Amino acid sequence: MQNSSSSIELQTKLKVSDLYELYLISALRKLWCGRMALAIVLIVLFGILEGNVEFLRPLLEPPLIYVIVGVLLYSLLVKPYLASRALILSSYRSSRMTTHYTFSERGIDERRDHFEAHYDWEAIQRAKQSTHLVTLYITSYSAIIIPKRCFASDQQLRDFRTLITNQMKRRAAVSAIQDLQK
Repeated sequence: MQNSSSSIELQTKLKVSDLYELYLISALRKLWCGRMALAIVLIVLFGILEGNVEFLRPLLEPPLIYVIVGVLLYSLLVKPYLASRALILSSYRSSRMTTHYTFSERGIDERRDHFEAHYDWEAIQRAKQSTHLVTLYITSYSAIIIPKRCFASDQQLRDFRTLITNQMKRRAAVSAIQDLQK
């Protein structure tokens, strides 16, 4: 991992836990009743932890509720894990598979064993940051996922954020000018 004044170089190796967060968030958004189900599960857990389950008795008596809770828990917790694990295993068959990224003013260079790609900043649709990841979306189904643990220092992460922010602002300005010219 190196950081020079003109570019930022990173070496990443994705883990199942890196993608699990993305899949879990996606599953919560896609599941129309995901937030409601999560609230119900939290209420039930709170009731069990407090030792007062009397108010839950009407919910717990019908056996159908166990099936519904099981399906919801599977959809929210297990399915995203299985999807992230399958993607990691299919994409990175070799345990030594790492991806090298170089971020610069001219774009993003990606290198892996037997694969090289260059992305201009115009190709990046949006950028998102979570607690553990920075995600650069190329399309709604394709993204560059960078775990924050791959940055050599907090300063390198700040430089990276600045570069991304500047490029996204520049892209928005160019897009606005092109829209005015139409």
